[in-house]
Amino acid sequence: MSDNTTDASASNPTTEIAIRPLSDLTELTLTQEFLDAYEVLDPGAQVELYAELAEDGIELNLSHLTRVKVPTGGITQFQITDEDNVEQAVRELVGVPLQVLDRRSMWLRNLDDAEGEKGPPDCSSRDGKVGDGLYGVGSERHPSGECMSCPMNARGSAGTGTAASKCKAQKLMFLASTQESLPVIVSIPAASLANYTKFRVGGSIKAKRRSRGPREIKLTLKKAKNARGIEYAEIEFAATGREFTEAETTVVEVFKQHMAVMIKENQAALDAMANAAASHANGTGEFTESEGPVPFGNESDDDGLPRDEVKVTSSSSRK
Repeated sequence: MSDNTTDASASNPTTEIAIRPLSDLTELTLTQEFLDAYEVLDPGAQVELYAELAEDGIELNLSHLTRVKVPTGGITQFQITDEDNVEQAVRELVGVPLQVLDRRSMWLRNLDDAEGEKGPPDCSSRDGKVGDGLYGVGSERHPSGECMSCPMNARGSAGTGTAASKCKAQKLMFLASTQESLPVIVSIPAASLANYTKFRVGGSIKAKRRSRGPREIKLTLKKAKNARGIEYAEIEFAATGREFTEAETTVVEVFKQHMAVMIKENQAALDAMANAAASHANGTGEFTESEGPVPFGNESDDDGLPRDEVKVTSSSSRK
């Protein structure tokens, strides 16, 4: 373990991180291929960007990041929405995951019948393990608040005549994309979680045969059909096989830390994004229905992808 990382308590699996300024990375020798592909991970370019924003009195936060969703109806192009709510469609995403978070949202009402604003969920979870709300910790309906044993996570609890659960699980992937100058936030809906888990498990096995380091991945969409004959799209994950130098690996790890800081400082905004993504998925076409409750388990950190939980010790300057 490096000098700037310390273990949290045994009961808390999160990792405490001391943050290294991006300006420290500008002296590293990075390949031109890396710099051409990853403006989002170019230390010099990012330091300049933060300086320009600071001059305009702007502090970068999650609201400035582009959001990526899976569209309804089996469309196999990602729906990308920038901070100005301008939408575009792309067939694939390529990049390095910086953070991956679990989220859960549950509405008792049928969102297909909702008009206007969906409103906040009746119960939600920031870690995918413990809920807060109607079925959260200390509640009358489910005192333990544990998502795994929650009746709203039970098979068929959605009441749609399928195996889908009422509580909608998702992951939020913060991806350093080759197509963008800032990280993008990819909402991975319930129907794609099995694909993600399979990809991670395979990556963990392969990682035993190679040196650990960042992992460049490609995301595409594949048309599928649920038990009721409704078409939707699933995200497919694949490794590109790209190798990173030691210096490039250092850069990626530091950017992961800075992403963790931004997440910690923007929890309310993150909750709103997660709930919006879940209501979007829940309200049209049922394209996120999975075949039953989403399983739980500890995922390995040996596959080149980030751990799902990161605890940062400070929010020191990103410059």
